Amino acid sequence: MSKSQEQIPVEKTSQKTVIDNADFIVEELTEFDEFHFSTIAEEGSWKREILRKFARKNIIVSLRTEKYDIGNGNHAYRKIWQLKADALRMAEDVVENRNPILPCGHSGFRNLRDGPFECHYRGCSRQFERADGEFVEVIE
Repeated sequence: MSKSQEQIPVEKTSQKTVIDNADFIVEELTEFDEFHFSTIAEEGSWKREILRKFARKNIIVSLRTEKYDIGNGNHAYRKIWQLKADALRMAEDVVENRNPILPCGHSGFRNLRDGPFECHYRGCSRQFERADGEFVEVIE
């Protein structure tokens, strides 16, 4: 990433999107210095939706377009992206400084009508019940 892009902070209007998706950023994007969408998610997946939102809000920046082989002598083009350093710092701060109420380390949950609670982070499928005021994982 060029120095000018590295120094451009996440816009104030995009900060809530970073905070709301802090788990996704920390768990899915930190292992890549740069990536194309298919590195992270299949077409049509919820992860792809988040990446598109990040691109619209300048949370990730396009570094370049690369040509790649799609077989039979044909080629296509894809953008190579990078997460803004400011967005990563913000997401890491959210994750490190929250008081997670669930044993999975995430903080939000949904009540599954007359059943267990489910972690709100879409990348986590763990379910919990309350026992003595604490959340305990439901093991099936």
